[in-house]
Amino acid sequence: MNKILIGFAVVVAAAGLGYVQYMKGEVAARYSPDALKQIAAESNKELPVMVDHLTRLDAVMATERTLEKRYTLVTAQASESLQAELTTKLFPVIKEQSCQNQQSKELYQHGVSEAFTYSDMNEKPVASITLNKNSCTQ
Repeated sequence: MNKILIGFAVVVAAAGLGYVQYMKGEVAARYSPDALKQIAAESNKELPVMVDHLTRLDAVMATERTLEKRYTLVTAQASESLQAELTTKLFPVIKEQSCQNQQSKELYQHGVSEAFTYSDMNEKPVASITLNKNSCTQ
């Protein structure tokens, strides 16, 4: 009887280990470069979209381990003061919200970064911020 129970325990443990490995594979697949490209493609179907009266989300791009969100400040022209304002006022808010957002936290936990890139009304780059799991521990 003990041999049967031990054998059953070994089978259950092996099945459990197999399930854990399967789930790790499933999770890894959700954050693979191909999966990130699919997320970007699906997001882009709904874009561009105004997120407020000054900001338009134009595109979501995927690279190997980064999802980049590209925004346009529709009434602004690039300047050092605009760049400073984004860096000192907007980026801390983005960081706080992203570090509290469950989807962003899952990305970071699986080695994926999020980049937020802002351009002016003439498509001139103004500023960008990239967040990852280390961003949320600071």
